[in-house]
Amino acid sequence: MTFRIPLWWFPKQTLRIMKLTSLFILLAFLQVSANVYSQNNQVVQIKATNQSIVDVLKTIEDETNFTFLFNRANVDVDQKVNMNLEFSDVEKALDQLLEGTNIKYRTFNNSYVLYSDDNSSASGTASQQTKTVKGQVTSEKGDLIPGVTVFVKGTSIGTITDTDGKYSLQGVPANGTLVFSFVGMKALEVPVQNLSVIDVTMEEETIGLEEVVAIGYGTVKKKDLTGAVSTVKADEISIAPVVNPVEAIQGRVAGLDITRGDGRAGGSTSILLRGNRSLTASSEPIYIIDGIQGSISNLNPNDIESMDILKDASSTAIYGSAGANGVIIVTTKQARRGKIQVDLDSYVSVNGWPSYPSALQGDSWLNYLEEGYYATNGIHSSSMDELLTAWGIGSVSSYVNDNKWVDWVDETLQTGVQQNYSVSIRGGTETVQANFSLGYNKVNGIYKNDFQDKATMRSSINVNAADWIKFGLQTGLTYTNGETRSSRINKAFGLEPIGDVYDQDGNINVYPAGKEAGIVSLLADDIDGTYKNNTKAIAVTANPFVELTLAKGLTVRSILGTSITARRNGVYNSDHTYMMLIGSANEISNASYNTSLAYSYNWENILNYKFTIGEDHDFTTTLISSYAHSQHESSSSYSEGFLYDDFEFYNLDAGLNPIVSSSYGHSKRMSVAARAIYSYKGKYIINASVREDAASQLAKQWDIFPAGAFAWRVSDENFMAGTKNWLSNLKLRLGYGVSGNSNISAYVTRSEVTSGVDALNLGGGQLVTNIPTQAVGNTDLGWEKSYNMNIGLDFGLFDNRIDGSLEWYDTDTKDVIYARNLPYSSGGYTAKIPYTMNMNIARMSNKGLELTLNTRNIQTDKFKWNSTFTFARNWEEVTSIDLGSGTTVDDLVSLGLFMGSPKNTVYDYKKIGIWQTGEEADAAVFGLAPGDVKIESSLTKVSDGVWEKTTTDDDGNAVVTQYTAENPYTINASDDRQIVGQGSPKWTAGFQNSFKYKNFNLDIFMTARWGQMIEGELLGYFGYGNKNLPDMYNYWTEDNPTNDFPRPYLSRSTDYSSPTAGLNIVDGSFVKVKNITLGYTFPKKTLNTLRLSNLYLYGTLYNPFVFAKSDILDGVDPETNASDSFPLYKQVVFGVNVSF
Repeated sequence: MTFRIPLWWFPKQTLRIMKLTSLFILLAFLQVSANVYSQNNQVVQIKATNQSIVDVLKTIEDETNFTFLFNRANVDVDQKVNMNLEFSDVEKALDQLLEGTNIKYRTFNNSYVLYSDDNSSASGTASQQTKTVKGQVTSEKGDLIPGVTVFVKGTSIGTITDTDGKYSLQGVPANGTLVFSFVGMKALEVPVQNLSVIDVTMEEETIGLEEVVAIGYGTVKKKDLTGAVSTVKADEISIAPVVNPVEAIQGRVAGLDITRGDGRAGGSTSILLRGNRSLTASSEPIYIIDGIQGSISNLNPNDIESMDILKDASSTAIYGSAGANGVIIVTTKQARRGKIQVDLDSYVSVNGWPSYPSALQGDSWLNYLEEGYYATNGIHSSSMDELLTAWGIGSVSSYVNDNKWVDWVDETLQTGVQQNYSVSIRGGTETVQANFSLGYNKVNGIYKNDFQDKATMRSSINVNAADWIKFGLQTGLTYTNGETRSSRINKAFGLEPIGDVYDQDGNINVYPAGKEAGIVSLLADDIDGTYKNNTKAIAVTANPFVELTLAKGLTVRSILGTSITARRNGVYNSDHTYMMLIGSANEISNASYNTSLAYSYNWENILNYKFTIGEDHDFTTTLISSYAHSQHESSSSYSEGFLYDDFEFYNLDAGLNPIVSSSYGHSKRMSVAARAIYSYKGKYIINASVREDAASQLAKQWDIFPAGAFAWRVSDENFMAGTKNWLSNLKLRLGYGVSGNSNISAYVTRSEVTSGVDALNLGGGQLVTNIPTQAVGNTDLGWEKSYNMNIGLDFGLFDNRIDGSLEWYDTDTKDVIYARNLPYSSGGYTAKIPYTMNMNIARMSNKGLELTLNTRNIQTDKFKWNSTFTFARNWEEVTSIDLGSGTTVDDLVSLGLFMGSPKNTVYDYKKIGIWQTGEEADAAVFGLAPGDVKIESSLTKVSDGVWEKTTTDDDGNAVVTQYTAENPYTINASDDRQIVGQGSPKWTAGFQNSFKYKNFNLDIFMTARWGQMIEGELLGYFGYGNKNLPDMYNYWTEDNPTNDFPRPYLSRSTDYSSPTAGLNIVDGSFVKVKNITLGYTFPKKTLNTLRLSNLYLYGTLYNPFVFAKSDILDGVDPETNASDSFPLYKQVVFGVNVSF
């Protein structure tokens, strides 16, 4: 089959946009050529009449790239001056400005440091003993900090740190105090105490209002945010021993629900932000990595500086077609100026102790068999041989007598080891900065032959060629090599737990109790040459960029994101795999070899203009053009009947019955967007944007996505002045926007054909027939669009000892795509299967509440205790769907659609317990007995042994039917199934506590998912005649009247209701201790001796405890929805971070 994408899918509007984009870039270069200036020769024009020095300095900052640093306590910048300068250079202007004052200045890169030259201050300290003090300033992470202001408290003596974070001060009083200050860091005061060397470590500001947050195509300070944005920093990401960085932010962002579905090496995660918005398309957010959409799974967690999660449409609408499900902006660690710094990060993890039950063995197993025999026959067995024979278990008595018990789950699993190594080098000059990192992660899973190797490389280089131009290149390479296998541990729940797992030579016994016993070892696939499933992949990205400064505040940035990914998967099954040995697959060796190649490019152009009118009106405008091209192709080959296992999947030509196939896909997107941000005195902020997108996979390709937001810093109002002693910050936000979702197949608008199943012969030989595929193309298919309103409140209390945000959102998603069955009047795919067509016929709603709360509980010099709490409650529902006028409720139920309920609604029998002794009469009404499952039915109890059901006849009259033991009622799917819950949680939460005592730190992080019902595979192994059970099953006996699981029988038939219905449905709510980390940071004195800038040792317990709401899930991790394969496991981690 051949697919073609015509180049003319772009409408004329697209061509106009491309022409305008080219013209815009040309004009940009012309503007640059007309406005080139040198930093060292920047000129200013100043006219000042009775203005303060600080106002003049602000004027100079506005007209140049320079900034001014000073300590207002020591430098009087409020003095009034008069100036009239025409096109003077900066230093000449400063000389005239400061003439006649006691203010002097020093230069440092693009900054001027002002200090006081007060003779009286100097004379005041002349009589004191003075000395020279020097040292170095670093961050908590060991990074060198240039540009830190260092001065002696109460004097004019001061300086700033150089590119290596070093400083030197002369004439420092021996009993003085040094003050260290830097934007974004807590000010620090250190007594000199006659020391000559004072090295300090500065902490980041916890208030965070000046913190820079990434938004779409730009950044803003946190205090100026108008939308719902959450940030996760590098130290919270790197602390988790995970391969996929997304898993590290689980529970740390309100409204972001992340789960890991299984414990395979390199297992994938699912992520959902603020509920489902589509019935068929993907609901996963997009990832913007350093400005370009990409795959986060290809990143090394140690390379990430921060993640900013854009949650509301006023923030995400700027991404138009891709923004409906949220946007996660990933900022990686960048090149920067300063001394070359090397960081080494490494940890080793022991992976084991899975949350998974074993099968019954020993006396527990024999008691289970005996209980089933007794329940069936009314008497106990006379001997073990009689008992085993009755259960169809033969020739194993000797193994039982010798106590040769086998825990098949324990034999199948192992203790895995995970290793992680990462090294990064960064540094540079004012002109060139570079960064380079290498990472290697090897995970040996808890299954044998389950591993993944992942190697990463990332580099960046930035060149400041001139004041008006800078350019650079970011590259990334990821290589993975892994093997996996089919899970077999669930087969233990139907297998006799006896035999010799290995022979005398240590080889696996395929038949551990002899072939005549019919027991096949669960380890059969682990025998060399039996089974192999290997995947290799390599992904390469290269993103060059250029940024031009056309004028003060006016920049244009062009970035080209390119990527290519190649993948190969090979699978080999010999003719003696486990599934073949037990008769579940044909005994013939087979192999498959699958390859894929995906490549894409994305060209983004961003024009930003920041300017101020007067002193109070700040504007930021942004224009964007974007073009994306994505293409993938794949091939698959298969063969069988190999003579030698050694071929594996590398010689398919040696097999018989070869089968080959191939596929191709191609999509394009074109976008233009504009945004304007206006701020009045930093108190009232308006953000408005509009984006127009075209997507090739839709018939209605173009659509518009507008958004707007308003923020009001209430705490800055004059009428709030009386609250300053307890209210540090209060900001109200209101946003509304529209975003789209086009995450569907590239060809859903096209009608395709496939090979027919019937042969056709018209006399000239058999002809190949082709028929339409079941899915018919829809030439009218349009966008899924989400209309979102968000109300937010940011607050800070008691000098920001408590701060946080509260969000309320309401999302209405219209034109949701669903595959609707077409009427048979237009024909059918088969006699029983109709044709389908994807249509915009459904509507969904999500409403929710989110809370983020940060508290600084104790803050002393030696001990600190901080806490962070996140909470999110979401109400999701499918509000409508149009499947035709003849659609009934039963039709919707059969499709799994429930109006007014979430997308993932659990509809089944509701188990309310087990029928107990004393309830025989009521159980008999349903044809059941004590020990059988009790289901909530449509009947109403009248008295013991008498139940009634009320229905309505054709005339609308009530009809009452009575049921007794003589007239039993059969519980059935049509009348007695009901909505028992939802598959997604009603609320999620995270709770972080961080303790720091001197150089020790202790972090405890917990998560919770609450209110979800799960259909657990692990709960579905109860059956009459089943030879074994999970040891977590607390089954009913006369001496153990539990309400968990019913009574076991050797065999049993019932004429009415099922005695084992509804067993696999359970409340999956849980609280999990996700991470406990204890670490130690070596003191500066030790680091100087070792010539290191940072040394940190830590130990972590990952996933150590889980507490399930339901007792039935005891010993099971509900995060996997009680899956019966690849359980999650615990990790014990030991790591070290070194910087020098």
